Amino acid sequence: MFLGLIGSALSRAGARRRKSENSNTPPLPQPLVVNDSTDICVCLQSGGFASLINISQFFIIAQTGPVSSTVVGHVKTCSIVALGWATSGRAIGDKSVLGVMIAIGGIMA
Repeated sequence: MFLGLIGSALSRAGARRRKSENSNTPPLPQPLVVNDSTDICVCLQSGGFASLINISQFFIIAQTGPVSSTVVGHVKTCSIVALGWATSGRAIGDKSVLGVMIAIGGIMA
């Protein structure tokens, strides 16, 4: 009984798919294909660094407490933003500099 229901549902889905193939609907996106071993290495490195950051958070919380962990997280975020600005070559606006200074001042307070 259950297999009969699944079979009829699948046949209806197939009929709908054939009907939609004939209409003007856009095609479904294709899956991501990795063509280069460099892409795989970058993904593995990113995962490795993320794991190291998570492990370091455990050590920070164990040694100093959750408030210090939060402060370190904010410092990390500000440094990522600063490095992004430094490496992008784009002009930095006055409001952006002021915002970073306020954020760093809040971290130090």
